[in-house]
Amino acid sequence: MNAQSIIDRHRKYGFSDIPGEWAAVQHNNQAAFMGAIDAGDVGAVDEMLAGMMRGPLSFGFVSLGRNPDRDFPQMLMWRVALWSKASDDPVVERLAALDIGNPLVVSVQSVAGAMVPVMVDTPRFDCYAGRICRVLEPYSTVLEIGGGYGGTALQILRTEPTVQVVLCDLPETLYLAWYWLHTAGVNVAWYDEDTNADVVLLPASELETWTDVDLVFSAHSLSGMGAEAVAMYMHWLEGSGARYFYHDDVTVTTKGVWLTDQFSELLVSEFNVPPCYREVWRERTPWSGLTDRFSEFFYEREP
Repeated sequence: MNAQSIIDRHRKYGFSDIPGEWAAVQHNNQAAFMGAIDAGDVGAVDEMLAGMMRGPLSFGFVSLGRNPDRDFPQMLMWRVALWSKASDDPVVERLAALDIGNPLVVSVQSVAGAMVPVMVDTPRFDCYAGRICRVLEPYSTVLEIGGGYGGTALQILRTEPTVQVVLCDLPETLYLAWYWLHTAGVNVAWYDEDTNADVVLLPASELETWTDVDLVFSAHSLSGMGAEAVAMYMHWLEGSGARYFYHDDVTVTTKGVWLTDQFSELLVSEFNVPPCYREVWRERTPWSGLTDRFSEFFYEREP
């Protein structure tokens, strides 16, 4: 049913037609997946979903490194150590990887002595979730721009189950998020099916239809979109009524990193955050490999 549900939803939303960095990522790594969906090939779609966390579908969503067998264990243990210092509540069990999509994991020992499988990006997602939930009342709504496969959404629910998360992304990304979260047993639904689900999937083209939001969050997404797309999100943010805006994006462009030699990045200084938001704090992103380029910013709407 998983593949067939994605194929059925594709008949309504199709795939995005965007320029730039993410289009190149999709063309090089998701062409077979999108082709199978377009052809209605349930078997092929199911096969690719079964390995989505370490195969071509993982590219752009999971930090596996150039040589996962060599780099991954050291990278993950470094991030877990950092997480243990940065998190208000460093309970390793909260980082437990879901056995979905054949994830690459390293087992980390908890205080109680249990061995917990952890994916490399979960410590980062969990720190985002902790900062988000710290400022929100129960039953608040978070809208994540560029939510990927739902890694941060899951950590938000693990931290505060009453918070609703709206994932706003491209249709083909939301197909992956639906599979991953649905298979995990999360109450996830498309925005035109159930607006009260714990996680709501909202195609970026339908952003203007969603106005019930307390905090808008984005990590490593806005800088790669280009000025026109970011301006659209900033315009929506201003009219959304959201009390908080929290994002993690590029402050300095470095040549030879990711696809920066081919596609320009929009720096945070060029975002034109609506003047109704005041900056509360900013700090360099501490995660290994991103320290010199990314910073986190937190804004609150002026009364």
